[in-house]
Amino acid sequence: MRENNVEKSYIRYVVPVKKGIRVISPNGGEIWSRDERVQISWIAVKEIKSVNIRLAISGNEDSQNFSAAIASDIPNTGDYKWTVQELYAEVWGIKVLPASDKYLITVEDKEQSSIYDTSDATFSIR
Repeated sequence: MRENNVEKSYIRYVVPVKKGIRVISPNGGEIWSRDERVQISWIAVKEIKSVNIRLAISGNEDSQNFSAAIASDIPNTGDYKWTVQELYAEVWGIKVLPASDKYLITVEDKEQSSIYDTSDATFSIR
């Protein structure tokens, strides 16, 4: 594009919203520590009023698998601050999240759980 006889380059980034929601962070490769305050972020269509956020360990049938709620029925603001560890003790009776490099986050529409997105790749909790 030319502007005032000077060639300028403008890059525009568009993040597609798959099925109405797209997880932005964590989206793979992050390393989080227990008791660290982290930000989970997503984009979603405005028609989605509230979301649920879930944490899971991805694995095969011979390894540890679980899925538990981080937050339920929270406003669709696009981000949520979470202290790594909150959730797990009361749900599973375990006091410490297991260290793993196979964690995934899922953000889903509270009203239609079939509308969701999950981290593109795994991240770690140490």
